[in-house]
Amino acid sequence: MKMGLAIIPQAPVEQCLEWARKADTYGFDSLAYTDDMMFKPGYPVAMLAAKETTRIELGITLSNPHTSHPAILASNAAVLDEVSGGRAFFGIGRGHIQEFKRMLGLDPKRSLQAVAESIQFAKRLWRNDETPFNGEIFTGTEAAMLAWTPVRPEIPVLIGGWGPAMARVAGAHADRLLSWGLWHSGYATELRRQISSGAESVDRKTEAAQLEMEPIFAISEDADEAKATARAMLAVSMKLLSPMSDFVVEVDLLNRINAHIALGEFESAGELISDDILNSFTLYGTPHQVIEKIEAMADEANLTHLSFGMPFHQAEIDSYINLLGEKVLPHFLAMR
Repeated sequence: MKMGLAIIPQAPVEQCLEWARKADTYGFDSLAYTDDMMFKPGYPVAMLAAKETTRIELGITLSNPHTSHPAILASNAAVLDEVSGGRAFFGIGRGHIQEFKRMLGLDPKRSLQAVAESIQFAKRLWRNDETPFNGEIFTGTEAAMLAWTPVRPEIPVLIGGWGPAMARVAGAHADRLLSWGLWHSGYATELRRQISSGAESVDRKTEAAQLEMEPIFAISEDADEAKATARAMLAVSMKLLSPMSDFVVEVDLLNRINAHIALGEFESAGELISDDILNSFTLYGTPHQVIEKIEAMADEANLTHLSFGMPFHQAEIDSYINLLGEKVLPHFLAMR
């Protein structure tokens, strides 16, 4: 099983690099920096991390084609691949559409098509293909070429998303689908079905794209503390998890939870989240409990890729990485 970390780069850059060094030393397989608006851009931090690490895969979760043209994203990924010695992956998704509109006045259309075309455009650039690109959203003439030869003509592609439509795009164009908030075996099965459908639509092997789970995550030596943290994080995040939440939570209850969230009543929203609901989106507990839950999910849902999202509070990240690196990861590395 592959295991990685996902970090929001809002801490001082040197602190982000210290976490990268730790992740590399502990033996995590991948490290992703988010690229959300109004946080520190992911690519500059990842490029600095590349010079501080030796083996870990590095990438962004996730850039989007609405605030950056795919030629820019592809160029950044190629440079990250160069400075890391071929350890980069290209992470892309539709982004937070509502936030684009609220913060920047942007109103992106046809985001699924934009993601698909961005990947096709990027792959064309990496392999120095002079064929004109004529997409429905993006175009490029034969002059649209990188001015250097990338280290690799193919960089692994990760799509972020947790809906059936994006899963089909991943099946058609990507190597992995990263689904944030996913810890429900039934919905994992549905996403894999959609990935296979997308692969079949373009005559790819149905197993060409893997599913990577990134549940909302909390770990502590105090089991009750970890559970309370997970519940609070889910209460804040539930409104973002559709359509996955529609699959897992009964409609009337989901509406009540989201009504509290809309009013900023996160504690009231949390009180409506049962343990069954909590266990469908979050992975939490002591290191021993986390190991047991991962093993159970591996058996139940054929879990092969797992990403640990770091906590909202940056001061807690050190503790999370240390507990994972010292008490959880060694258990699974020993099984390889």
